[in-house]
Formats: sequence, structure tokens, C-alpha cells
Amino acid sequence: MRRIVLGLLTFAASSTGVAVAAPAGAPGAGPIEEVVVRSTRLERRELLAPLAVSVVSGQDIQLARQQLGIDEALNRVPGVFFQNRYNFNQDLRISIRGFGAQAQFGIAGVHLTVDDIPVTTPDGTAQVDDLDMGSMGRVEVVRGPAGALYGTSAGGAINMYSEAPAAEPFVELRAMAGEYGTERYQLKASGQRDRLGYLASVNYLNVDGFRDFAENEATIFNTKVDYDVDDTLRVSAVVAGVHSPLARDPGALTPAELESGPRDQARSLNVRCNVREVVDQYRAGVVVAKDFSEAHSVKLRGYGLTRDFDGNLPCPFVGHTAFDRDFLGAGAEYAFTGALADRPLRLVTGVEITDQEDDRQGWAASPLGVRGDLEEDQFELVDTVSAYALAELAVTDAVLVSLGARYVDVDFELDDRFLADGDNSDSVSFSEFTPTAGVTWIVRDGLNLYASLSTSFETPTFAQLGDPTGGPGINQGVDAQTSTNYEIGAKGRLGDRLQYSAALFSIDLDDQLVPFELADDVFYRNAGESSRDGFELALDYRFDERWSAALALTLNDFQFDDYTASGVVLDGNETPGVPESQLFVELAYRHPEGWYAVGDLLHVGRFYADDANSDAARVDDYRVANLRGGRRFLVGGLPVNLFAGVNNLFDEEYFSNVRLNQTFNRYFEPAPDRHVYGGFSIRF
Repeated sequence: MRRIVLGLLTFAASSTGVAVAAPAGAPGAGPIEEVVVRSTRLERRELLAPLAVSVVSGQDIQLARQQLGIDEALNRVPGVFFQNRYNFNQDLRISIRGFGAQAQFGIAGVHLTVDDIPVTTPDGTAQVDDLDMGSMGRVEVVRGPAGALYGTSAGGAINMYSEAPAAEPFVELRAMAGEYGTERYQLKASGQRDRLGYLASVNYLNVDGFRDFAENEATIFNTKVDYDVDDTLRVSAVVAGVHSPLARDPGALTPAELESGPRDQARSLNVRCNVREVVDQYRAGVVVAKDFSEAHSVKLRGYGLTRDFDGNLPCPFVGHTAFDRDFLGAGAEYAFTGALADRPLRLVTGVEITDQEDDRQGWAASPLGVRGDLEEDQFELVDTVSAYALAELAVTDAVLVSLGARYVDVDFELDDRFLADGDNSDSVSFSEFTPTAGVTWIVRDGLNLYASLSTSFETPTFAQLGDPTGGPGINQGVDAQTSTNYEIGAKGRLGDRLQYSAALFSIDLDDQLVPFELADDVFYRNAGESSRDGFELALDYRFDERWSAALALTLNDFQFDDYTASGVVLDGNETPGVPESQLFVELAYRHPEGWYAVGDLLHVGRFYADDANSDAARVDDYRVANLRGGRRFLVGGLPVNLFAGVNNLFDEEYFSNVRLNQTFNRYFEPAPDRHVYGGFSIRF
């Protein structure tokens, strides 16, 4: 915490020299309108929630973006850090307040939903390769442990919502092309007809990549249909998916390889072994919402996901793997709006049941990557059952008190079908009760103070339950990590031009899940005790109808308090994979005739790639600037948008991904140098 306070004092002393920069909302800048958020289970005004929550608009997500991933828009959210943007094989890695930074593949520790349908599977993992950012209308980010809200979501939640059906039906064609063989084409339709609203989008992406052996090809689609049966009953259905016939992995490099060779080189072993993946993933869900009266309502949802994966891993240490995944879930939620002792009361309670089944096979691979004999054949099951309740009581007109809790039971079961080395079937279970409490004090118009206590736990994923001793079955020595978050904050609006939010938090973390590598394979163990102190600040300012600005500041002091690994005491070392600071600033301009421009700068402070905080694993701070703009106009009565952008404007050398605790100091995946893109859209 001392470092956080010192950092705040330093920032305050130098703030007169920092230009407050802008949200990417231009065109469309103007007075700030407060948003009602849904991610807190109880719908409430954004500035009254007793926790850190941020909202990113559709224009911030889409306007003149490449739309390669969700990270493009969420850099403006404090406390959120992204890695692995340009390696489509490894999947985007998202961390919130450090949770998720240790994930090997994809996203863990952060709960993701799209249109109220979970994307995170029961074992706690999520992949975002099927997200169509060109049809997303807004994103809400809950920062900090949120076990009462979303179960095993140690770091928080990211909830995405598709565009609302357009009042006037349209069909839109969008095309984008850029350096490194980047192409993206999208066809989107949206509209309403009587009680039916619809959105459908399909896009094709092809990328050669900045580095050698980094090709990716994918077709992604997203559809949503809303139907109002009557004024009290609404049915929503979503279907989305991705077909990716190729995503190569150029691998990580050592400091020696970076020193001797070009930054765009691939790891030679990855090329020789043809490290790549093929993915087909499809998800669908239905949400039924019924209002029985002004006081009582019910929401039911059912959903499913299927994922077929085939991957070649670095040989001969790790062979080839493939699995077919089926994920089913259902939930029921009851909401009440009324009074308790003549004071306004809101209550929501619900249950959620999920089931995940992975049919997994593994094969040996030769030193040239040729698939050999079957050496793994197992059926993996993960079941969860959870029940939750949240309530908000207006104790006075100025004080709101919130209480909540969730109970979750997670069961892992492995059914071994490769019996040449014996029957290695195994199982393990985790369960936890995660309460939360918060209070919001409306001090005056423009100033709301809050304090909260929240808890969470995060189970190991099935991949994290592997046994590093080479033994079969499940590693029974890995526990779930638990955390308690203490937080105070301030939020408000000054007039209709400035909105701000600030949060100061301290997290006590037990049994933190930490990765380590053996023979090119990654395993996990628990660190005894860790602490995380931090400060987050977000500002959104509208100078006038043309100019707007945004700022997001993050200061972190994350460390191990009680952790010994392989006989080495690591107490006091910084938690790897999380920068000590981040500063994002953005300035946007829009002209009444349709011209617009947005510039942003992201500063990322130094961090380490290993638990030991060794010199070879030190990642120096860096700054990346981007510029994008264009013009909207009419051609024959049809809306047209021409746009272009420059990423890494000042040609900074930095790493788009840092792999943690890898052997032989193989940590670094270089990011692209300065590159440009451009495109157009036309709406019929």
C-alpha cells in the first residue's frame, strides 16, 4: 500500500502536465448520460453501485477499429490488463486486478457473458475467439472479486451485449485491410418488425501476422432475436460461433534470440513441430423474462456450447491433443421490488446448474511433429450447482445498503479410457460460500461514496490439475484460491461534462494459483499467501460538442507474502505478469460535417515474467500510441464511413505477450512495429 500512496502523490504532483484525453465516442460527443448497468444482478445506476464497474459504449468498441478483439476498446478501463493480442493460437489473456494473468490459455479468473449467456465454462475457462466485435453494442466490466455475483469469478466479470435491433432496418457491408496481410470483411443486418427485433452479423478474418509462422484464419458470426410476446413477456435467443481452420503459434523467444535475430522471427521448434490449432465453436442460448407485476418478475435461461479442438503442441516434449467439448447450463432468477419497514427494497435470488463434458485424446509426436501413437484417452466432466441472493435496501434517501451471498459446488471427474498404464480415473470437488456487503452514500449531487467487502474463490481448471510428477489422474495437491477484497471509492458527475470514478482496494489472497514449466509443459501449484493493493481512476470529460477526453490510471502493489517454491523463499517478490502501473489517455474530435479523429496513448509500467523477479525476466515499461479517424457522409442517400488508422504510431519495441515462469527464459512474444490499416462501410 505504501507504494500505491507514493504513486498517488507523484501523480498528483505531476498531473498539471498531463493532458486529460478522450473517449473514443466521437462522433456523438456531447453531454454525458448516466447509464443503468445490468452486470450487478440488481439493475442500478452506474454511479450508485457499491463496487467498481465500467461501461464501454458501442462507438468505443467499433468506430474506425480493426475489430480484431475486445482488448481494443477495454484499454480504457482501469485495472484491466491484456496480453496476447496478436497470437490467435494462444487466445487473448485478460486479467482484472491481477486475476487471470497466470492463465496458460484463454481466460481464467474472469467471468464472461454475452447477452446474459455465460461464455465461461464450469471449469472456469473462456475463449473469446468467437466474439464478433463488429456487432457488440456495449460492454460492462465489474472489477474485483465477485463471487456472490458470478461464482468462481475471482477477478470480476466482463458482460457484453449485442447491438439493439435498429429501429430502421438496414444491411451493412464493412471491409478493412492493413499491413501484415490483415483482412476483415463483415456483413451485418438489423431491424424490427412489429414485436420482433433481429441482429445478424458474419465476418471473415485473415491475418498473416507480424511474426513468422503467425497466420490465422477465422469466420465468425453472431445472431440475436428478441420477441415481445406481450407487454410482460419477452423471449431472446442468441446463436454465435467461429470456424477457424488455422491458427499458428510462433512461440516465445529468449533474450538471447531477441538480441541476435529479428524481432519477427518464430521459435524454430514451433515451426519444425507445426504448432497450430483448428477450432470450431458454436454457442446458443434462450432467455425468457416475465413480469408478473411491478413487484415480481422471473427470468429463465438455458444455453449450450460445443467446441471441437485439434492442436499440435511443441514436440517431442508435448504431443498432439484434441477434444470435443459440450457445455450445457440452465438458470432461474426471481426479482422483487417493494419495501421493508416502509423503506425501498430490491431483491434477486436464483439458481444455476451447469455441466461440461470433454472427450479428450492425446498422441505422441516425433521430433518433426508427426502424430504417433495414442497415449491419452479420457472423459472429463465438470458439474456446478450454485444458489445466490442479493438485496439492496434504501436505509435513508441518501444511504443504500447491499448484501449478498452465493454458494457454489464444483465437481471434477476424470474417466480414464486408456488402460495400457492402468485405470487412472480420479475426481476432486470444491465448494465455497462467498458473501458480499456494500454501502453507498449519496453525499450530494455529483458525489457518491461507497465501501464494500467482497469475496471469491477460483478453482483450478482441468488443464491446471495436471500432475507435474508425471503421474496420471488429477493432482490432488492443488487447491482453489480464495480472496477477500476491501474497497472504498468515490463516483460522480460534475454537471453533464465530467464523470469520474476512483477506487482504492486491498485484497488478501490465499493459495494463489501459480504456473510453472517442466519439459515445455505448464503445471500449477499454490502460493501460500499474497496481498494486492491498488488504486484505479477513470475520468470522462466532454469539452464541447466537438472535443472529448478520457483517462484511466491504475497503480498496483501486488506481492507474495508467504511463498516458497522448490526450496526458494519468494516472500516479498512482486506477482509476475501484472504491471506496477498503467495510464491510458485519449483525445477525440468530431466535426459536424462527419470528420472525426481519435488518438490514444497507453503507458504500461515494468513487471516481471517469473516468481523470482530475475533480471532476465524483467519487462521494462513501454508506451504505445494509436491514431484513427475518418469521415461519415452520404452517397446517393446511403451512409458511408471511410476510416483509417495507425497502430504503434511511434514504433515502440514492446511485447504483446509475456509467458510466465517458462524454462530457459523463454518469455517474450514481440509486438508489431508501426502499421497502418484502412477501410470503409456502407449501409443500405
